[in-house]
Amino acid sequence: MTSNLRVDLGNYNRAFMLSSMLRYGNNYPNNFNTVGRLIGSNESNLLNIDSKMNKNFAWAVSYGVGYTYTNYFYINDYDKSYNLEKIKDTFTQIVSLDTFFNDFILSFNFKTSKFIFTNENSTRENWGGVSLTYNF
Repeated sequence: MTSNLRVDLGNYNRAFMLSSMLRYGNNYPNNFNTVGRLIGSNESNLLNIDSKMNKNFAWAVSYGVGYTYTNYFYINDYDKSYNLEKIKDTFTQIVSLDTFFNDFILSFNFKTSKFIFTNENSTRENWGGVSLTYNF
């Protein structure tokens, strides 16, 4: 299990995220999954990839949950041309299957988020992604 605390402080996004991810598998690298990643990319899969390199097939299944409080998001709060409501809270779940073979990583991801706006309306969005990574 990996827990993650993320703070964004900038002129585009100011937010706080707390998340945890469970991972189960065989022979996977000593890296970590995070809930806050963009769908279709998991930059953390590229960390410590050599820790697995006995060249055998490896796999991992992950499940994670997270909460984000958003104080400021440029597109919602400043650029009114999008006509979007202000985001207050976001609850996120992600499921992923990562496979590792030689220098390749094949990942399948499904992520769902529930956005709660300052006017107490909410919406749910789902994303799916597949990524193939080659480490050279």
